[in-house]
Amino acid sequence: MYFNMFGGSALLHLLAGHPRVIAAFGIAATVAMLVTPLGPGKQVGSEGYASAVDRTIGSGQGLDSALLEEARSAADELEQMPKDVVHEAVQGTLSACGAACVDLTPGVVESNPSMLHDALLLYSIDVTRRLRESGGRELAQR
Repeated sequence: MYFNMFGGSALLHLLAGHPRVIAAFGIAATVAMLVTPLGPGKQVGSEGYASAVDRTIGSGQGLDSALLEEARSAADELEQMPKDVVHEAVQGTLSACGAACVDLTPGVVESNPSMLHDALLLYSIDVTRRLRESGGRELAQR
């Protein structure tokens, strides 16, 4: 049985508050670090852990401010895209979040401006990170 202690919306907000962790590990791996078999636990504990991991991340491996700025710019652009494109990005974020976001649907996220912004930012960071790691090859495969 899965008991989500603080809900997917709080988890999205927590993840968006630590973009360097997402840039280093991706959405799915970061969620896996924060979630126990019974759920993410207390938000304060998960926040503390995410902050501790964030402090240990160096500026190496392409985790520079340029990556985060590129992702923020992409998220802003994505927010202006047609609804089907936004929906696909939100769906991708929730899919990467997995069971920890089981209480969220794309419709719920898309109807809340704060959650939508967080989801699009996480999506953009994750995509930018994967593109940099693959040297752009991933984009060519789409």
